[in-house]
Amino acid sequence: MTKTQFLELLTAHMETSGHSQQDVAKLARISQSRVSRILQGEFDRFSSKSVRQLAKYASINTEKRLDPQNSDILMSAVAAIWDGSKKHEVALAKLLRALKGLT
Repeated sequence: MTKTQFLELLTAHMETSGHSQQDVAKLARISQSRVSRILQGEFDRFSSKSVRQLAKYASINTEKRLDPQNSDILMSAVAAIWDGSKKHEVALAKLLRALKGLT
C-alpha cells in the first residue's frame, strides 16, 4: 500500500463516518495535531504507532502484499498440481479467481 492509498482510505472513512480530526484523535487515542500531520502525509512508516492506530480506527490493512510470482509456497503448490497443459492452466486460474470471494 502506498502513502497516497492509505490517506485516501483514511479520508474516505472519516468522511463516511462523519468524524472530525478531533473525533478521530479521541477514537485512535492520539493527538489531534498528530492526526493532522498524518493527513498531510507527514509520516515515513506504516509501522509507526500513530499510523497503526489510525489504520486500526479505519480498518485499513497496511501490510505489504507479496508478489505471487515471488512466493515459493504458491509457485510450488501450482507446480505440484498443474499438468502443464493450456486447458489445465485456464482451469487452475479460474479456480484461484473463484477463491477470492472466500476471503
